[in-house]
Parts: sequence; structure tokens; C-alpha cells
Amino acid sequence: MRTIDPGDAARIELLLAELRLPAIKLVWASLAAQADKEGWPAGRFLAALAEHEIAERSRRRLERHLAEARLPPGKTLDTFDFEAVPVVSKAQVMALAAGDAWLNNGANLLLFGPPGGGKSHLAAALGFALVENGWRVLFTRTTDLVQRLQIARRELALEAAIAKLDKYHLLILDDLAYVTKDQAETSVLFELISARYEQRSLLITANQPFGEWGKIFPDQAMTVAVVDRLVHHATIFEMNVESYRRRAALERKRGRGRPPDPRDNNGQRLIAAPRQSKPGTISCASINAQRSWCRRDAGILTQIVAAFRIASPGMLPEADLLPHLICSRPIFIGGANDEADQHDGARRVGGSDCRAVCAGGPG
Repeated sequence: MRTIDPGDAARIELLLAELRLPAIKLVWASLAAQADKEGWPAGRFLAALAEHEIAERSRRRLERHLAEARLPPGKTLDTFDFEAVPVVSKAQVMALAAGDAWLNNGANLLLFGPPGGGKSHLAAALGFALVENGWRVLFTRTTDLVQRLQIARRELALEAAIAKLDKYHLLILDDLAYVTKDQAETSVLFELISARYEQRSLLITANQPFGEWGKIFPDQAMTVAVVDRLVHHATIFEMNVESYRRRAALERKRGRGRPPDPRDNNGQRLIAAPRQSKPGTISCASINAQRSWCRRDAGILTQIVAAFRIASPGMLPEADLLPHLICSRPIFIGGANDEADQHDGARRVGGSDCRAVCAGGPG
């Protein structure tokens, strides 16, 4: 086996440093020795060096893009519980994670739902998957980005600041609804959305549906203009599910051995519930989506709902009383939603936002 001349080795090191090929600089000597020992042709040796350099550049680029994306740690598609959010199609999310079909066209993704439904987790998980697939992403709270853009406007550099964000194929704005209804804040947000329209993509999470965005933007014209630009090329997920944090807290509480309280609303313990958008309806979030086994005909359910209505509008009996209801099948009482419509045997009870969904079981 031939040895490498020390003078040639030193010259190669300098040339590789000048060419900015650090990966090849690290491995060329060992690969040269292996090629000499195994009798590689020159083409195979050069290909091995180039492949190593490309692999190392890809690894460094991924690390750099993940660092600049500022994604919250631990939020990946593998850790997202799709079963807890059945309204979200896992196949559709996996298709979005590839990015080609929508990022190239500057399309948007909008996630709506109450707090704790997994919007931020899904947004961050999609961002992580897109970075792994070679896209550049920035995850930020909307209020933080708006404050930075306000500073840029005061320094007469708003246009330049927005232009710098063009390097990101996807800009994730988390918690849009927490922006205050202030002309200075919402105007820079409008400028950002307008600048990225059909050019670069946005992923937005919000607790409030479009109908309540008048609470964010100061005038109706701006609200309409923002919504029009966002939905023109958009995929929308409505994640109206029970809060994961609330559900986990209840599970921990029950895991400590405290049995459910079976008392009803005849003077017994009650819990506060948010006021409803329509009088006389029962909230899915306030009842906690509990199921119960019942024994008589379903007509009694109407009387139960009527009893709930008699209670104070701001108070509802705990969901744990549901095992003592009386009908022939397990039932789920909650707010009306599209997912419930998909269940066999679903029927409305006691108002437009009250739903009893027969889940099957002993007759």
C-alpha cells in the first residue's frame, strides 16, 4: 500500500479549506487509504468523497433550520394523538407534511378550536416535519411577531422586516386571537398577511372563528380583507374537542381514588359552566363528554334536558351524574358539531346545540 506524501497531504488540506469542503477535509485521508487498499478506480473514490460532503451538508442544514424555526420541543406527528381529535384526518396531515402541494403555491393552513385542543401541537409537528423535508419554517407567537414589526415600523423599516420573512416557506402564527384590538398592532399584521398572499404560506392557530375576528381587527373592512386573503387558498381544520389538559387533569384526579359524585342538580353540588351563545343549550366542554349506561326508553332524556334548563344558566350538574340517567343506550350529551353528525343514530335533543349520540351497547 502506497503512503501519502506529507507535502501533498498538507497541500490538499489547504485546498479543501479554501474550497470550503470541511467534510471531505475530515475523511479524505482515510478514504484514500481504503481506496488504495481495495483498488478503487478514481471515479469511485471521487463519488465517495462527494457523497460524504453532501450528507454532511444536509445534516448541518437540518440542524440550522431546526434552530432557526424555534419550534417548541417534543411536538412531533408521532406524539400527536389523532384519536383524541377525530375531526382531523391523519392521512391529510401526512400529505400536508410533505409540503409540495401547498407551500409551492403559497397556500395557507388554518386551525380553529378552543384552548387545549391540540392546535399548537399540530402546528409545531407539521413545522418539524416540513423542516425535515427541506422547507424553511418559523414558529412564533403572533403577539411576539407583531411587537417586532411595530418596532420596525417606528424605525421606518417595516417593509424590510417583512421582506426578511420571505425566506421562510411557512410562517406559523400561534394564537392569533390574543392580538389586541389596536390600530398599530393589527395594521402591521394586516401588512404581513397582505405581503405573503399567494407568495408565501401561513399557518395560523386561533381560538375564535372568523365570525369573531371583529374583536381582533379595529374595523369591518380590514377584517373582511384579512379573511378574504387567508381563505382564498386555504385548508381549514376545526378542532372543536375537549381540552387535553382538562381531560388529563380529570384522569389524574380520578387516578388518586376519588370516586365520581353521583349527585344531581336538586340542591346538590354544581360546577360553573361558561355561558352559552344561545340560551337554554348545554355545552360540550362543561359536561366533559361523559358516557352513561341507561335502562329505559330514550323518551326520558327529554325530561332530563328540561331539568338541566331549569338550573341557573351559569351552572350545570357535573358530568359524573350521567351514569344515573335512564335510557336504553349509552349517550353522549354535548354541543352540536359536524363530527357528531357522522355517528349512526345521532339525534338532536333539547335545543340546537344539545346532541344525544347513541354509541351502541346493551339494549
